[in-house]
Amino acid sequence: TDLRLEALAKIAVALARMRQKDLALQVVQNALQIARKIDLEPFLSSPLKDIAKAFAELGQIDRTFQVIRRIGDADERLETLSDIAMELAERGKFDHALQIAQKVENDALRSVALTSVAASLAEAGRIDRALQVAQDAYQVAQRIEDAKVRSIVLVGIAGALAEAGQFDRAIEVAEKIDDVLERLKAFATVAAVVREKQKR
Repeated sequence: TDLRLEALAKIAVALARMRQKDLALQVVQNALQIARKIDLEPFLSSPLKDIAKAFAELGQIDRTFQVIRRIGDADERLETLSDIAMELAERGKFDHALQIAQKVENDALRSVALTSVAASLAEAGRIDRALQVAQDAYQVAQRIEDAKVRSIVLVGIAGALAEAGQFDRAIEVAEKIDDVLERLKAFATVAAVVREKQKR
């Protein structure tokens, strides 16, 4: 791929995270112009992901979606959306993270993204919102057909509920996990959060 494109895309993300908004926008638009001239789809996905991340960091969600639609592989598109939602949540950009998470069409990835947002909200002390998002994640997880995948996703949801101080609800979710090992992992996760909260 064009090394300049890769570099510009990464610089745009870094600038956006450093809150250098005008400069980040200038660089990301420059990267996008170069990307439009390249037709080799497989080589484009990595810089396109970074361009999408930069737009998401800048709060330009519509443009984020426009860029992601250019990623040729459907699974990569979904993973990119999910990753961006989780990264935004970790940095406290909850509304944008949720906007993106809700667009993920794969139930497992959407549930994981929503769980990540819920956990970040709980850590930020926004408990009511965290519970609401964790509940959304749980409802989406119920639609996952693969029992093993569903079990893994539910472990995360139990952990997010525990982070929000909802230990009874977290144990309820853990009890519904089909896979025995994952169920034990969920109980261990909840117990670890309880111990951590007692230390604070």
